[in-house]
Amino acid sequence: YNASVSAASADALSTIISGSTDATVAIWYDQSGNGVHVLSSSATAKIITAGSLLTMSGQPTIYFYGSSSFMTSSNSVNYSSQQWATVNAVAQNVSSTDSNSGIISVGGPEVIAGFSWGLNYDAGNWLSGYWVDGSGLWGAASGVQSTDPKVVTALIQQDAFSAIYVNSVLKGTKADNDHRFASNDVVFVGARGIYGDRKFIGNIAETIIFPKDLSSTEQAALESSQSIFLPQPPGVTITSSASGAVCAGTSVTFTATVTGISSP
Repeated sequence: YNASVSAASADALSTIISGSTDATVAIWYDQSGNGVHVLSSSATAKIITAGSLLTMSGQPTIYFYGSSSFMTSSNSVNYSSQQWATVNAVAQNVSSTDSNSGIISVGGPEVIAGFSWGLNYDAGNWLSGYWVDGSGLWGAASGVQSTDPKVVTALIQQDAFSAIYVNSVLKGTKADNDHRFASNDVVFVGARGIYGDRKFIGNIAETIIFPKDLSSTEQAALESSQSIFLPQPPGVTITSSASGAVCAGTSVTFTATVTGISSP
């Protein structure tokens, strides 16, 4: 939402934004339940332009266009005990220029790059395409340069291995690297820290970080549909022990299953 247009609410975006109004994202809510929301200090990442929702492959997306158009988490995250991470993003490079154009990354308390790791895009001739950064050292590189939407998945082992998949196909591995998981990292979306021009120019629709290396089955499910890894909205489902009509006087058990409600 755009705070200058409307406060956040359950209203559909189409009821908040009308006519030729443009809207930018002020906050991207973490749907995992861990509360690691990412914020834009100047709210410049676009979601609506000329009154129309921006889409990628028919789905809503956020368009990052460099400069101050990136987001950082309001709280730090402690990944120090993790030995593995799987990072997934649905992204589309449009016109990224920096070799470290950050899609999603984590950095140290100085809120700069050079710490931990990042999933980047390189539009040049160095690592060419989607690749994994680790504390200033290059990790697995895909060699896939494109302006088409891609599902990108990276498996990262602390201080060691990395692999990168593009549209479910393994494109590169590296046996050693300096991937650090720190106790006070900050999450970036649309940037590799705040160094220079390390900003992604293009669309990012979804990102998920897992505190493990996904199995091949889990990864295949993730790359087919990220939605199955998101928690279901709060609700109650009632089922009956009877599958159809029953005679009067017959006992029937109704069972209520509650999701997303701590004290029903």
